[in-house]
Amino acid sequence: MRIEIDQSGKVEDTNRKTVVALTNSKKFTVLINTREKRKLQEKFRLIGQPKIFVYYVFATLLYLVIKYSGNLKNKIYIDIEYTGQTKIIEKILFDLVGEKLLIEWIKVGKQSKSHDLGYKVFVGKLKADKVIDAKFIENLINKKTGGYLNSRLKLENRYSAPVIKRSVTNLKKKSRI
Repeated sequence: MRIEIDQSGKVEDTNRKTVVALTNSKKFTVLINTREKRKLQEKFRLIGQPKIFVYYVFATLLYLVIKYSGNLKNKIYIDIEYTGQTKIIEKILFDLVGEKLLIEWIKVGKQSKSHDLGYKVFVGKLKADKVIDAKFIENLINKKTGGYLNSRLKLENRYSAPVIKRSVTNLKKKSRI
């Protein structure tokens, strides 16, 4: 049976949830909501690696649907969500799985069962099989990559802009009189 995986809601869109759906003889979906994605994004900002946040989260969601479906030996067809970044995602996925997978990156299309399943979970017509929180993904990545997310948490290693900014409306202007 053909194993297809599709994503609904991009990982980098932190104002929308993300669903990764797998279909073959089994169906399985994993969902991460907006609040949890923002927590993970902040964690990656703290270690000075905000650009790889998307790839780590997407690869981890792929790992979870593949693991829970129990299909590690069959060829897996994954929808191309991040063109040109498939090698990075594969490397992270292989690190998480611990073995080489047979992956083919294709355009799944809207007629696919995995697209339909992912979309229905995304819009709320169906319930996700597994809802993931930030701590779970963080622990999984740390366990599989040897504590990568705990390293380099010093402020001098932070390359991105601060997350918490003072609001201009909260600052009171002093009069010059």
